[in-house]
Amino acid sequence: TEVEAKKGGINTEEAEEEEETGDEEDEEFDLPQDIASLPKEERQKAILKTSLTMICISTIAVVLVSDPLTDVMSELGSRMEVSPFYVSFVLAPLASNGSELGAAITLAKRKTVAKATAGVSQLLGAGSMNNTMCLG
Repeated sequence: TEVEAKKGGINTEEAEEEEETGDEEDEEFDLPQDIASLPKEERQKAILKTSLTMICISTIAVVLVSDPLTDVMSELGSRMEVSPFYVSFVLAPLASNGSELGAAITLAKRKTVAKATAGVSQLLGAGSMNNTMCLG
């Protein structure tokens, strides 16, 4: 309800305005100045190029870090005399879902119902994916 949302610090007026106008898709994005000043078609190309570059860099980082990370977690389990199941089911998701947690916190700080819902949905999706992969 609106009273509960206000107690939680969520801005219901902004959410109601978004629902009324349907402008949730047209929210402002923080674009670098050089990209924001481009015409629409060139801006789309620049955003796509930047996105693909970031995806490639992230993929290379994952490839370089994932093997040492699994070795460290395996060694940690061995030294602590903890079951490999516990390490893979508890510690690995904590390490791999840090980005989802950070994104959810960022969304929650915006204090709108839509952003809070998106943050919770993101965390639920990450939890579902982990359980699906582990129990699969």
